Amino acid sequence: ACNGLKACQGIIGKLEAPIVACDGDIACVDKKIVADGGSALATPVENLATCNGKKACVSSNVISKLGRIDCDGDTACKKAGLSASTVACGGKRGCYESIIKQPTTVFAYGFNSIANAQIIGGDGDEEIRALGMNAVMGSTVTTGQSGTTTILGYGFKSLVGAAIKCVGTTTCKITCKMNA
Repeated sequence: ACNGLKACQGIIGKLEAPIVACDGDIACVDKKIVADGGSALATPVENLATCNGKKACVSSNVISKLGRIDCDGDTACKKAGLSASTVACGGKRGCYESIIKQPTTVFAYGFNSIANAQIIGGDGDEEIRALGMNAVMGSTVTTGQSGTTTILGYGFKSLVGAAIKCVGTTTCKITCKMNA
């Protein structure tokens, strides 16, 4: 666990474990973080990478092979590369300007949480829940070649300025509530 101020900054190479926690302020900045608890095991375990400190995991490459990435700190995961089946951006500007690759589910809870980001879908079904104010503002969502992509704009102005590109045979379902 990288829980203190600027924790794990002196580590050279990648941070790898089944659960990687970067909960200190400015922890795990500009690192390769891999949550992998045995994707090759007969019974794989779910993995978790957490970036809950203020400015944790900024400009990092975060991969959770069989699980989830949580970016709940203020500006946590800003300008990061994020790859997991579930990506949750709950902090104010958590995942801001990030690149989210092939998620199944994205939760954008925080203010500007995935604003100005790129979400690049894989083939299959995907869901993006824009629940925070300006959550997906200015972002580009590009679907995979097939499946169904569901975008739920429930937050105040959550989808303002977002570009949604449905490609291939993908079916896009977009729901906007109130003034999303």
